[in-house]
Amino acid sequence: MLAAAAIDGAGPATTPTRIVAPVALPGLAATALISFIFSWRELLFARVLTGVVAGTGHRRSAAHRDEFRSKLLV
Repeated sequence: MLAAAAIDGAGPATTPTRIVAPVALPGLAATALISFIFSWRELLFARVLTGVVAGTGHRRSAAHRDEFRSKLLV
């Protein structure tokens, strides 16, 4: 395909943009989408297993809860 582009008169700057990019973009887009889906799934899986409460960024324990309750009662 690159040889055909050279025969048709495409220069070194035109070949990547008009020949290589249109062929490679669907594969790159599919790879990016699959990578995002797997990363998102791993993040959710890790958050469920570690027991992180949404929005707090830390894990709540019984000691933390008791300390918070004792401060409210004082």
